[in-house]
Amino acid sequence: MGRYRLIIELAQGGMGHVYLAVAQGPAGFAKLSVIKELKPSLIEEEGFLHMFLDEARLSARLSHPNVVQTNEVNVENGRAFFAMEYLDGQSLLRVRSRLGRSGNLPLASHVRVLAEACNGLHYAHELRDLDDVPLNVVHRDVSPHNVFVTYDGQVKLVDFGVAKAMSQSHETSVGVVKGKVPYMAPEHARSESIDRRADIFGIGVLLWEAVAGKRMWSGYSTEGVLRRLVTNDVPSLVEAVPDVDIQLANVVARATAAFPEARYVTADMLRRDLEAWLATRPDGGHESLRELGAEMTRGFAAERAEVSAAVNNQLQLLREAASSGRSWSIGLVRLNDPAMSGSHPGLSQSQPMLSLSGANAVLPRLMEPVPGAGSVPGSQPGSHPGSQPGSHVSAVMAPPVLNRPAPRSRTAIFAGVLVGTLVLAFLAGLAISAARAGARATETASVETTAPAAPEATTVMVPSATTVPSATATVHVQLRASPATARLLLDGVALPSNPHVASIRRDGVAHQVRAEAPGYVTRTEVVVFDHDVDLVLRLDRAPVVNNGPAAPLGRPAAPPSSAGAPEAPASPPSKPGKRQRPIDTDLEPR
Repeated sequence: MGRYRLIIELAQGGMGHVYLAVAQGPAGFAKLSVIKELKPSLIEEEGFLHMFLDEARLSARLSHPNVVQTNEVNVENGRAFFAMEYLDGQSLLRVRSRLGRSGNLPLASHVRVLAEACNGLHYAHELRDLDDVPLNVVHRDVSPHNVFVTYDGQVKLVDFGVAKAMSQSHETSVGVVKGKVPYMAPEHARSESIDRRADIFGIGVLLWEAVAGKRMWSGYSTEGVLRRLVTNDVPSLVEAVPDVDIQLANVVARATAAFPEARYVTADMLRRDLEAWLATRPDGGHESLRELGAEMTRGFAAERAEVSAAVNNQLQLLREAASSGRSWSIGLVRLNDPAMSGSHPGLSQSQPMLSLSGANAVLPRLMEPVPGAGSVPGSQPGSHPGSQPGSHVSAVMAPPVLNRPAPRSRTAIFAGVLVGTLVLAFLAGLAISAARAGARATETASVETTAPAAPEATTVMVPSATTVPSATATVHVQLRASPATARLLLDGVALPSNPHVASIRRDGVAHQVRAEAPGYVTRTEVVVFDHDVDLVLRLDRAPVVNNGPAAPLGRPAAPPSSAGAPEAPASPPSKPGKRQRPIDTDLEPR
């Protein structure tokens, strides 16, 4: 592929492939890169190519120490790809799971990681085109999967595969929501217009979880989270952790405010408040990243060695092929680690599309779900064995068949450190698929749900196109609202009657049902038309406006009139001498 020699297949998704490649030069020069390629079979389909090139162009514009670097974009000889820097490290998702279990993830280190992520996020938000016009970039998928920490203590924001910028040539279909639901802002969940403050909410959720030591939406299914988000019901950190550090609690409350007007205006403002808290730590947090890198090096030593051996072996084969004058074609290695299957959720291929726009607006993603995708090591203390079972290396004959269907075991590909090298971040973008409705293509996103019976977190996707019932399959839907004068709306469209009874095509995607009436509090529910639905929405009378006490911390009762955050009420001071809590081992979002 041009000057790049593919040596390891990292993953495969609905739109393409991710590889580890080496660019070789004179005097033994060799540099590793990560290659993301659009499937050749999709290049002729304009919608897919536009989406892919939008991501590539935006990624290539980003040049900042806290953002992954794209080095080359190329479309030639029927292949479209871009090359990104190789990162040697792990996602925050894996770091907090592995090190949190062993108690080696201090809160100061965790907060420092998020402060660095804010740096990269603010840079992306402020990006301008060559004519100095703001691009208004919104990442739209700020989550632990897409914050990357290297073994030498660098923090990188990755995966702009679902990012939105003014310069994009491909428009997202109305109502299609992209991003992981547990880190989604309320206005994002409602499919409303969003700006940089939606990304700030995502950082706020990460901070909430770092401080509390547990998931913000612990115990909730995807639908349960959506129901709370669309009604601006965001969990309060003070209620979850009564003895929380009040300075951090105020930062979290402002970052996760339900109304965008109450949040930080910029990610840099959030970073400054995090830095202010870090300054109160004994060492000012300055050594936290270096120490975290050292802990990661110890904690992921086995996987790192396995990957290094595989890479060195492939490079040796290339050198031998070059010296003997033989073909460059060598076996394409795939790393499999069954014991850690799904430890990089970006590899799960389970990046479903969430539609809140209409019954026939979007088809689910065009890719089959992978059994066991998205799992992580045991979530209960002591459930994880003292040593990691060894991974194994298998060879695939090269060149790869680029249009073959993804094997069922794809989730396990490269579950060690190397995929930590960025694949997990970029696969979310790579896994973007689109509905084929006419010539139009739509992007995908991650939707995670709870699997309470399993000891490991599991990512579950909306049914694939291969399992979606035929267009003739319907469900019986009966929607009612009380009082009888209330108006019913389905995905923002007024229904002709209350009650409303109809047969609707079974589509397996999420829809909003809203009931509203003068003098009553509007109510919204999220339903999925994969079975018969009988829903009654009973409206409460609107309360009389008064000047009562302020809403609890982190839950403003109404949008403030200015962009500043409202004053937070006093909270019990943190207990003296309380040790910093390691991240909870059941933190993985579901």
